[in-house]
Amino acid sequence: LPHSLIQQGLTYFTHMLLFINKITEGDCFMSLIKCPECKKKISDTVSFCPNCGATITDHIKEQQKGKGSKKIIIISLIIFLILVVIGLAAFFIGKQIKSKEEKLMKEQVKKQEEQFYNYCDTYSKALRDIHEYWLDYTSQKRKVWYNCIWNIESDETDDFTKDSKGAFYSDFNDALSEFSSSSYVESLLDECVEDVGKEKDLYAKLARIKSKNKNILELKKIISSTHETVTNMYKMEESYGYNYKEYDEKMDNYLEDITDAQTKIDSKKEER
Repeated sequence: LPHSLIQQGLTYFTHMLLFINKITEGDCFMSLIKCPECKKKISDTVSFCPNCGATITDHIKEQQKGKGSKKIIIISLIIFLILVVIGLAAFFIGKQIKSKEEKLMKEQVKKQEEQFYNYCDTYSKALRDIHEYWLDYTSQKRKVWYNCIWNIESDETDDFTKDSKGAFYSDFNDALSEFSSSSYVESLLDECVEDVGKEKDLYAKLARIKSKNKNILELKKIISSTHETVTNMYKMEESYGYNYKEYDEKMDNYLEDITDAQTKIDSKKEER
């Protein structure tokens, strides 16, 4: 709409300029006046009309030129008014377009923020699942590890800490190997790995959403730190070379950090 209106205005303006040029085109060479008798246009340089033979006096020439000047002034004023109208129309239409663009931008920002908070809900649930499965898995693993080192009998761990003769393994890695190869633990570990994968995907989606909202920026910092915690916890589980005490302390810290992060995220979501 604004483009067509401005284009139409410019077309009118062009026509007006051509019209003025047609009227005043004699300014560079000669002026045209009307014969007072036959009313036909003739040059202001002649002394008589070539059409009817009427005498053209200097007084008549000046009168005709005066009328032409008045027409030029009137037409110039009309063009000026047209330009003013076009300018005002373009201004108000441009303002209206800007207002619509700002409204659309606000709607897009609101939609992105809603999407972010929806992802936060899912992310918080993923952290809860990670904590639940990893706590279950690592707690059992640490029991097997600890009981094998100290030869502690337990119905929960004897199947993993003792060999076929009923003696404790001399190397706790044998007990951990038995533990990891059990069907239940394999299933549990698969759940742990799957939850870590979900956390990674959700983190990527959350990181892609841009926002200047203070609450969202704070949430993104918490989530970024939490993602690093989950990543390090998973790397530690895949690595080899930790002693029991080191593994026990780090795993407790990781799981505690994940719980704290989930609480912070849920709290920040309520502040929106």
